[in-house]
Amino acid sequence: MMDDDLDELFGDAPQLQLPPPVSKGLLQCVDDLRLSGCCQKIAWSKFGCIAYITHDGRRVNLRHLLCDPQDGQWKLSETYLEEEVSTVHSDHQIVHLSWNPIGNDIAIVDVFGQISIFSVFILLNRIHVSRKCAIDPEDHLNAVVGLKWLNTDRVLPLYRPGNKKDGIWHFMASKHNPLGPLNPNGNKSALVAITRGGAIRLLAQGQESRWQDIRTEVDSVSSSSGLLSHAALSPDKDSTMLLVTHSIDKQLRLYRVGIDCQQLVFNIQHLKTINDCSPMDQEGNSSLMSRKMSCQMSHLELIPPGPEMRTRGPTSPFALAVFSYVPDHSHDDSVREEPFSILARWEFHGAKTKLHPSFEQLTSKRPNFSSPGELPSELSVKRSEDVVINRLLLSLQDVYLSTILVLTYGDGSIEFRDRTGVGVLPRDDIARQVSSMYQVGFDFSDMGTCLHTALSPNLCAAVSLSENYDVKLGLMQLSPRRFDGAIDLAMVEAATESFVLQFAIACTSHSNHTDDLLAVMQSFLKQRSNDWTEQGLLIGNLEENFLSDIYRVLGVNIDHSVDPQPEQLFRNQMIQKCLSMQMSLGYPGERQHRSLSSKVALTILNLRFASLMLAYSFKKPSVPRAESDFKKPEVLRSLLGLVSWSMALMSFITDELFTLGNLVKVHGAMDKSFIDSKIREMNTPALALVLSSTPRSFLKYNCRYLRVLSTELKPAQVHGAQRLLFDELGAVFKKYHVTIMQFDRILSELDSVIKNAYVSSQMSEVQRKTAEKEMLVAATVPSVLVSVLESFLTFSLDSLREEVNEAELFFSDTSWLGLSDDRRSDAWRKDHVLDVFRKVELPREAKIWRCTRCGAVMEHVRMLQGSPWSMNLQRWCLCGAWWMMTRDEDVG
Repeated sequence: MMDDDLDELFGDAPQLQLPPPVSKGLLQCVDDLRLSGCCQKIAWSKFGCIAYITHDGRRVNLRHLLCDPQDGQWKLSETYLEEEVSTVHSDHQIVHLSWNPIGNDIAIVDVFGQISIFSVFILLNRIHVSRKCAIDPEDHLNAVVGLKWLNTDRVLPLYRPGNKKDGIWHFMASKHNPLGPLNPNGNKSALVAITRGGAIRLLAQGQESRWQDIRTEVDSVSSSSGLLSHAALSPDKDSTMLLVTHSIDKQLRLYRVGIDCQQLVFNIQHLKTINDCSPMDQEGNSSLMSRKMSCQMSHLELIPPGPEMRTRGPTSPFALAVFSYVPDHSHDDSVREEPFSILARWEFHGAKTKLHPSFEQLTSKRPNFSSPGELPSELSVKRSEDVVINRLLLSLQDVYLSTILVLTYGDGSIEFRDRTGVGVLPRDDIARQVSSMYQVGFDFSDMGTCLHTALSPNLCAAVSLSENYDVKLGLMQLSPRRFDGAIDLAMVEAATESFVLQFAIACTSHSNHTDDLLAVMQSFLKQRSNDWTEQGLLIGNLEENFLSDIYRVLGVNIDHSVDPQPEQLFRNQMIQKCLSMQMSLGYPGERQHRSLSSKVALTILNLRFASLMLAYSFKKPSVPRAESDFKKPEVLRSLLGLVSWSMALMSFITDELFTLGNLVKVHGAMDKSFIDSKIREMNTPALALVLSSTPRSFLKYNCRYLRVLSTELKPAQVHGAQRLLFDELGAVFKKYHVTIMQFDRILSELDSVIKNAYVSSQMSEVQRKTAEKEMLVAATVPSVLVSVLESFLTFSLDSLREEVNEAELFFSDTSWLGLSDDRRSDAWRKDHVLDVFRKVELPREAKIWRCTRCGAVMEHVRMLQGSPWSMNLQRWCLCGAWWMMTRDEDVG
């Protein structure tokens, strides 16, 4: 005890740890936030494009997530500098970036309030100007202090927390219309901006993609103290907008803004004024109060009313202001205070004012007077208790129909808070409920000190800008606080279902971007694989459970065995999204072999595209006596590779079925374990493609149009380029050893025996759908089909063996299909590159686009050729992901 006292007396005791000083970059960032409500330097669009302002402030860089084709790992792409931004803005300082709700348009704002609009069209790493800002005046009073994109007319879902019942997780969603006002020109973009001088601007895109600029004064500014520093807008339930402004003299003013979308004029009504907008007094704590008085507003947001639900009443809109305190250590570095932020809230409640009933009686006696009814609504303002956070808040946004707030801080941390009390979201009891990835236990790892942060479309990834403007990617990871040491089965199940929920939200919110979710899942599987191996948990089981549940939760019908409806396979976009996820989870890069489930999904996606191309080619022209697209040379040329791929696939499947049949004959009586083990050993999707009704329907649809095409090649009156292309197509049909009629006979027989097996077994519809899903997801054979499959492989195929030269079929080259794992196929993938759409080999000097998700490539000059429907089909990869332009734009 005495030794400890002596240590303290003579200075040998441990030094008191002082909080680190706030960096210069962070100080400058806070100063910028205090001066203007529009200084977002990095933004992540719903399409997946990441845009951020360069260090010199005059240009914009673009990046995005991509799956590296070399090793299958998700990472950030290289940086692509967009030089045109500097030219459009006359080399002015860029201060703010904002993507529209869809994710295809970005507003770029400079220091003078000039607003340009750039758009993403086909390439995720290229933006093109759609509105130049040369007509905007260069005036500091026109600087933008508030900006809001209008919502588009798209119904949005709100998923309630998932609950487990009878061993199955159920997720229910309600649909909600977006709050207005909306752009009257369909899904065109429109935004509203507020200037420092108190003007309001509407930029609206018309039907011909021309931008209209309407502006008027919100309120007159008579002195410099009346200039605005921050402004926020939000849509309201009556198709108007609420506007709140903050002036230099600390005055908060609330307005209701109506927009006549036909005449493009504003109707502005002043509602309330709040003087001395500052943090609340703190009785009994003079030190804290003195620091609060030094706080300055750094953010102003207007949170719209939340959706009405049966479990709770309607929520009111509220203004949310952030006051930041940054201690000054320049005079006394020995005493350091920690920075903090204060959240101040003002709730707005509307109430209808009614006249006394006596006035109703008075008007009822005088029929010439109409009833006065209700007077215009009054607005009451209620100040809530301030919330103090011991960190510097850099940004906040409302998500999930404004039910949750996401806050980012200068230390790199990210928080999810409830809108009601602005408290941190509680974690789920994972045994009973799954609400979100965050509430299950996922969290962002320490991203380090940063100046700006942007969240991904699915809120499970983030990018931050450091003081040197380096971009860092952060992925959600399972927090160690949620489990002791190793992860258990309950945690794996909850994590899987949180992935299912997030994927369902993304798919039903008109977004096809799930690359961030794929990156998080890949990281989760990789980091926890050792824990699972020790506990006997299989990664494959997690993937299969996830895939099985996304088909179920999204209501994707994959059972076409009894009542086939092939049109649904093309109209339902959800099946493409689910297949894309299935294909991506089993993609380890070009140097390794795909999983069996991934091969099945990849083949179905290719079949879907081939069927669409063939169907559109034979579609009757809308104009009478117009030439059919099928007879156009460019269309015929585009079909050459697709026909060759389709015929090669038929040969591949037939040969694999023959091989399986031989194995069954050697083995003797076939059981489920034997055939499943052989399928996994061979890693071939052939059997699953003909057993599962979804790919079998696509195969039949393909055969139908291939038969039509083969008969159309015979007319003798065709000459010139058409005749040459007809002859080339005819040679493709003759090249392969299995004809369309022979393969179609296989499909028809399997259709019949499988349907009879289902009927005779008296399976329920649910059991049948489960069996079909197992074949599609796991490529396993259901017990109910084992006997009919044995009969088909050992007897039914014998008649086809007599018609086909098995030796020639075995040695035919189908390595370019990418479905085999032999050395010949590996060598082909290493030395050749295949155009994913035209199915032709590309030369090394070809200019290409690469898919950000599956790594497929397309020769980009081909986009300029063909019919409009053909170009529209090629706008995205067949997996539904975006194209990117490679750095050198060539195959080599």
